[in-house]
Amino acid sequence: MVERNAGKPKALRLNAPVCAIIDRRRQEHASDIWLFQVHCNRARNKPISRNAVSRALKDVGDTLGLNLNTHSMRKSRGKALYDAG
Repeated sequence: MVERNAGKPKALRLNAPVCAIIDRRRQEHASDIWLFQVHCNRARNKPISRNAVSRALKDVGDTLGLNLNTHSMRKSRGKALYDAG
């Protein structure tokens, strides 16, 4: 992965459940270019938008009675790293 603003390469360490999800998506959508890609005719072969991710997180948060958004997800990961030392 390459950082959008700095253009620096960035490595991500993925756990086994995430790797399994990625493998399953690749099998289900073998012709996709992007890992999370739009499948409707209006935006075919494009990655899902940030707005779509925000809406999905909000919907999940509403279902669970939580205030979820993309920023809260970044904060929770940072806190987990801080707590882990």
